[in-house]
Amino acid sequence: MNLFTITYEEDLERSLIQAESIQKFVTNPNNYYIFINEADDVCERLRRHFKQFKCTILTRADLPAYTYPSHGWDSQQLIKLAMVDYFKEDYLILDSKIFFTKPTDTNMFKGLGGNSLVPIDRDDIKKSVQIYSNILNKPEPTHYLSMWPFYIDAKVFDNIDINSLQNDLFGAFTPFEYAYYSVLCGEDYINTNIDPNINGCLRVTTQKQFDIIDTWTDFHCMFFKPDLLSIEQMEIACEYVNSLGIKVQLKQAVCRGIETFILNPVDNTKIDVTII
Repeated sequence: MNLFTITYEEDLERSLIQAESIQKFVTNPNNYYIFINEADDVCERLRRHFKQFKCTILTRADLPAYTYPSHGWDSQQLIKLAMVDYFKEDYLILDSKIFFTKPTDTNMFKGLGGNSLVPIDRDDIKKSVQIYSNILNKPEPTHYLSMWPFYIDAKVFDNIDINSLQNDLFGAFTPFEYAYYSVLCGEDYINTNIDPNINGCLRVTTQKQFDIIDTWTDFHCMFFKPDLLSIEQMEIACEYVNSLGIKVQLKQAVCRGIETFILNPVDNTKIDVTII
């Protein structure tokens, strides 16, 4: 199983927590790849933090055929799909904020293509889907795949000129990489291969989601959103992650313009990263 995540300087702490959780909890043979989406000098500086983990560090030099958008949110979308050109086989995308919470065979996520089907009801997504459908000569789906972990089936790209991906993904509209992938898959594929009722990842952004951590047994990975949580809730999050045997402490930070606290690996307390 190829496990793939994209990180950048401001997400370093979360990526280190993820790397430790993979080392601690992922039970099946895997190849773990971390793509540092930064300029070369920053990549070299961040690379050293991952030396203790069994992983392969990738940079933009490993995908030389592409011109990367200046906006990081756009470039990470391109990278997620362009990695099919690097792997030449299936891979599982892990957002950098995700960490595993129990012994996990990541093959459980094989074929999921995300953990939820989202109705295409937002105007910006509707426009993007219409354009992608025209470009790919595919029917417009009624839903798109979303959430992580997100499984990429390489054979879906068999009839796609991967070199045209960059031109197809971006334009005078809001790009959505998972909407593009969903159009490419088609609803027949989604209905046959995807089970939206299987959800192994817990998204914690509310007190209600905090309340089910101890009672919902099905999740194998999770993530917290500090910008949507109170300091008291982040204290609970810190206690929970420490109970997993992953040592973290709270670190004051500004997250999406909101003063809060993030989880910081104890062994990396000198890392000066303050924004998520």
